[in-house]
Amino acid sequence: MFDIRLVSKAALADARFGQSGAIGPKGPGVVLSALPETSLLSLLAAPDAVALLERLAALATHEQAQLRSAGYAQWLLIGAVGTSLDLVAIEAALGRDAALVDLGHARVRISIAGPSAADALAKGCAIDLDPEAFPPGRSAQTLLGHIGVHLTRIGPEAFELIVMRSFALNLWQDLLVLSRAFGVDARAATDL
Repeated sequence: MFDIRLVSKAALADARFGQSGAIGPKGPGVVLSALPETSLLSLLAAPDAVALLERLAALATHEQAQLRSAGYAQWLLIGAVGTSLDLVAIEAALGRDAALVDLGHARVRISIAGPSAADALAKGCAIDLDPEAFPPGRSAQTLLGHIGVHLTRIGPEAFELIVMRSFALNLWQDLLVLSRAFGVDARAATDL
């Protein structure tokens, strides 16, 4: 019989951090950050759910949680750092109008920001990242290279990527390569 020890390890524990690439006099064009792990729920609305978005918006305040569209009648609810979402309370608030799945341990969030962040992402993503076509607050499920990601523009020069945990390290390495021409500062979650 095998004796197996389970070891808890951050998905990006083995990622390469620090500055690299063509950093200009104004600093790196891209800042890549491993975001702290938080609560993350997937919500799927029932076909006849009425006014569910209003109830979801009430649950998602910027202090407690943020809501991201994840497709037709689907959302991601992301808990604030250092807090955990109360699954029982959320289920009670939504009733039978939505199904919930806890993805907190299955997904990793990565931030890519800076004046060249959109240019770096555009090298591997087919979405038009012009601010008029993809403004702050907009989300999309897409491919970055060969890896499926949930992409959200969180600011004029800032994006959040949510990726399956098993692909996080490969995505990080791809983002480093895509950002190299602009200069990149890659930061661990503890550097934030």
